[in-house]
Amino acid sequence: MTEDKYFYLRKLREEMKSKNDDKYKLGSKKRLLTNISKKFQTTMIGSLSAFEKRFRFLWERDEQLRRLWEEARTEILDLGNKNQRAAEQEISEYSITWNRYQTEFTFNKENKENGSN
Repeated sequence: MTEDKYFYLRKLREEMKSKNDDKYKLGSKKRLLTNISKKFQTTMIGSLSAFEKRFRFLWERDEQLRRLWEEARTEILDLGNKNQRAAEQEISEYSITWNRYQTEFTFNKENKENGSN
């Protein structure tokens, strides 16, 4: 193999690795944003659901209390959505890589001497 071809292939490999790394970082960021979004939604809706479950009887027959509850519920959702967007904006300013689930195998000297792997 000529030296020129070697350096060309090496540069090509580095470019491919860089593109793959960029793609992985983008995927990692999207994964984090999706997970954060789900957690915000679960927190907001779950909290509202718990409150409705225990206090619904207050506004079932009272239109004024129902209106107050709907206003409070809207405020809670608006505030949660605003903070979710702020968190997503903050995350967008970072470079992120997901440290996937990793398994490490360790071998100690004793196992190697006994012929075990």
